Amino acid sequence: MFGLSACNDSFPIGDLANNSDRIVVEGVFTNENRVQTIYISRTLSFTKASPDGNSFPQLTGAQVSVSDNQGNTFNFIEQSPGVYATSGPVQGVVGRSYTLTIVTTDGKQYVSTPEQMQQVAPIKAVEVADGEEDSGSITDVEDTGNVLNLTFDDPAGVNNYYRWFWKESSANNFAAIDSTYNNAYDEDRFFDGTEVKFDLTNIKNDTRFIQVHQTAITIGAYNFLQQIGTQQASGLGPFSPTPSPVRGNITNNSDSRDFALGYFMVASVVSTNVEITQ
Repeated sequence: MFGLSACNDSFPIGDLANNSDRIVVEGVFTNENRVQTIYISRTLSFTKASPDGNSFPQLTGAQVSVSDNQGNTFNFIEQSPGVYATSGPVQGVVGRSYTLTIVTTDGKQYVSTPEQMQQVAPIKAVEVADGEEDSGSITDVEDTGNVLNLTFDDPAGVNNYYRWFWKESSANNFAAIDSTYNNAYDEDRFFDGTEVKFDLTNIKNDTRFIQVHQTAITIGAYNFLQQIGTQQASGLGPFSPTPSPVRGNITNNSDSRDFALGYFMVASVVSTNVEITQ
């Protein structure tokens, strides 16, 4: 069994008082044949109220595209404020590199570093099992209910970086991966070339269906998630130094000091649905 690093979708992005009006990018370009979506917003000064009181302002009117190293370009059209999507289903190709470009209404151009799409290992099995946890006694274990158990074979001799997404539902009706999915990530440093088997999640009592996505990400994306996780787990007190913003892979072409928050990721994906029998 292996442990996973969890990642909350609400990222701490550092000193907003000193890093106001930066763009924030959330987007994963995959090899799934579907409409691909990228979300773009802006930060605010710590002392400035948000437009609606509880969210960051959306970046509107931008020109957004993703291009690969074979000369192909995929344009993203603004569907609603800050939400940019392809006009129809498109998919990435494993082995190709992809670059995100954003041009704002004031002429600033932000470009990501190229991200090469990695090959993901197939899911070998997903099973519902009885969960047990050491209660502290030498002989006793505590029944933690049902857990979702995931198994796959990690390719040997290759540095692999994984991210998992999963969602529980009472109905077998799942949308594309978004912020409502749980997620976790790991690298294969301690299980290279072996069969990997771990408990992905405890299953809620009202769950009937679970959708699981296993994705392969780049080392840059993994390091970004690690830095985010470290800041989240730091437990800083009210008088601790403010953490610096975690830099992603997107920078203003004309000013390297003007970088975007967030990370443009590419990922190959395999997925499966599990029905919980009553």
